[in-house]
Amino acid sequence: MQFPVIIKPNFEGGSDGIFLKNIVNSHTQLQRIIRQLFLKQYDSVVVESFIMGKEVTVAIVGNGADLCVYHPREVVFPLEKQTQGLSILSQPIKNNKKLRDKLKLYSMPLNEDRATVLKVKKIAARVFRILKLRIMQE
Repeated sequence: MQFPVIIKPNFEGGSDGIFLKNIVNSHTQLQRIIRQLFLKQYDSVVVESFIMGKEVTVAIVGNGADLCVYHPREVVFPLEKQTQGLSILSQPIKNNKKLRDKLKLYSMPLNEDRATVLKVKKIAARVFRILKLRIMQE
């Protein structure tokens, strides 16, 4: 495994369980964060390579053949210094409007060429299926 990695709860949305401390650079840190997440009742976690760059979010609606993947959006962090240079949509940022306003956080449609946008959408759908995510229907 190459560091840094980010640890996220599986089967959660809205950045639940995601904090800056979830970006780790060692096996010791990795074990500590996974243990903390399990103690908070998260059943499973995902460990991904952490790649510095744009924070992109993709909305997905539906299941199976009815999956609809929307245009990706970039989350823009104009004041990166205040997030320690790590531009991630963490639980505190997502759940605190005052903090988002302080950071001057906003989102906009991902401004990349068509091929890149299609690739992002395809990857998002593939990850959705690999992780066996489902949109709950009433």
